[in-house]
Amino acid sequence: MIGIVVPTISSSRLKESGVKYRAEFASFNAYFLDSIKGIKDIVLNNAGAEREKEVNRRSELLLKETKKMKHNSTRAAAATELTVSLFIIATLVVGIVLAFLTLDVSRKICYNDLRLVIANYFVGNNADKKYIY
Repeated sequence: MIGIVVPTISSSRLKESGVKYRAEFASFNAYFLDSIKGIKDIVLNNAGAEREKEVNRRSELLLKETKKMKHNSTRAAAATELTVSLFIIATLVVGIVLAFLTLDVSRKICYNDLRLVIANYFVGNNADKKYIY
């Protein structure tokens, strides 16, 4: 359950924000590299202020996507930790219940064995006889 279901759900929830982040990062990267390559044209056409505004806008979009991705990955990690903790607690509870049930059954078995041994002793003290179950 924890090794298959939790990672599948987690990755499906993180997929959208990861795809958006990579797309925004690629777009920003391409725009910034184009700005560097065409710096001569930008300076000649006095488009520096306009280009700077666009770089800042794209930078803000990239920062926003980064924050979304970090927020989503933190939520996914918290959900995973919660799920693992709940499974550990459930396993502990089941173990305790089974231990008490086994202890109770063991007590009954020991009591029944002891009763048969005593009955066997008083009924007949022959070495050939086996316990009667």
